[in-house]
Amino acid sequence: MVTRSVLTVTAVMLATLLGACQERPEPAPSAKVAPSSERLVVQSQTVSDLKPVFATLTSRNQGLAIARISGTLISLSVKEGDQVRKGQVIARI
Repeated sequence: MVTRSVLTVTAVMLATLLGACQERPEPAPSAKVAPSSERLVVQSQTVSDLKPVFATLTSRNQGLAIARISGTLISLSVKEGDQVRKGQVIARI
């Protein structure tokens, strides 16, 4: 008799636990209607996304320009920002 009662109680508890694990169906979303107005045409287009920014650029390779003799500068062949090559004359004294 005790065994039958234990089995009955266990079965009821199992049924309760398994019933609680059941997922409830979510309600279907209601359809939304767009407000009535004039029709719009959708088309692709390129949008420029330019933003002004300020920066300071520096050279990866820098070198010192030192005269081997002193004197007055007669001519300057380059200006600030120009690219120069090894051995290029940049000024005359």
